[in-house]
Amino acid sequence: MRTFADYKEEFQKMNMGRLMENNVLSSVSKGDLYETKDREKPPEAEYRQHAHSSSDHLRKAIIEKYRPNADAKSLRCGNNVRFSELVKYIIDGVKSGQLNEHFTPYHENCLPCEIKYDFIGKIETHANDMEYIWKMANETKEIFGHLPDLHGASMANINEKVDFVYRYKHLYSKCTNSFEAMQITWETLQMRGIIGKNISFPYNNGDEVKKEIFRDKVHEAYRNSGRKEFRRQHRDAVLSDFYRPMEVPMEDLLQLQDILRTDCEMFGYDPAPKQIFDRIVTR
Repeated sequence: MRTFADYKEEFQKMNMGRLMENNVLSSVSKGDLYETKDREKPPEAEYRQHAHSSSDHLRKAIIEKYRPNADAKSLRCGNNVRFSELVKYIIDGVKSGQLNEHFTPYHENCLPCEIKYDFIGKIETHANDMEYIWKMANETKEIFGHLPDLHGASMANINEKVDFVYRYKHLYSKCTNSFEAMQITWETLQMRGIIGKNISFPYNNGDEVKKEIFRDKVHEAYRNSGRKEFRRQHRDAVLSDFYRPMEVPMEDLLQLQDILRTDCEMFGYDPAPKQIFDRIVTR
C-alpha cells in the first residue's frame, strides 16, 4: 500500500494559516453548543456517543483541573470553559507533551520542514489566495465560479448557527436554555467577525423568539456591521477583550506567546499583536 510519502510529490500542496491568537480564541468553548465538525449534525440516536466525544471530555477535564470551586453543572456539562483556563491548559499541555491535537502548534502538525508546500495562504486573505491558487492550477471559470464568496460564506455560517439553536434544542437543553443558546450564537458570530462588536444582543431572558425572527435579526446585524474592514476591527476588539489583564495573567500570556512564536514567524504574523500586547512589555 502506498503511503503519503509516495504521493506527496504528485500533488500541489497548500497550507492556510491564521492569526495564531485568533486560532486559540476560536477554540474557546463558550462559542459552541456541542457542535460537531461534520456538516450533518448527529441524530438523536447518535447523540449519546457524540456528547461523550473527546471534545466534551476535554472541556470537563479543563474545568475540573483549573477551577477549584467549579459548580456541579459546570463539571457535568463542560460548556462554560473560561478562556484563561484554556490558556493554562495549552501551556501545561505543551510542557507535559500531552496537548490535545486540536491545539498542537502548526509547525508540528503541518511539518513544513518535511513537506514542500506549493502555496502558503492566510485565512484573513483566503478569497484572494484561493483565486490565485485556482488560476495557477489552470481551473476553468466554471469551477472557479463555484467558490464561495465571503458574503455567501458568512450567510451560510449564520444560517447554520441559527438552525442549530432550534433544531437541536433537545441536545443542549439540560445544560443551556434557549436564551443562552441564542446569546452564545450571537457572541460566536462576533468572535468570527461576522457581527460587529458594537451591535448588542437584542433579547432579554425569557423572550420567546421564533427561528425566522432570530435569523432575520442576525442577518440585519450582519448588514449593519459595515464592510469587511470594519467587521475585522470589531473582531480584533473582541480578541483584545478575551486577552485582557483580568482574564489572562501576564505570565500566562507571555508563555503563550513563546508557544505561538514559531507559528507566527512561519506565516509572517507579529508574535506580539498590538491589540493584545500594548498593555505589557514583550520579551
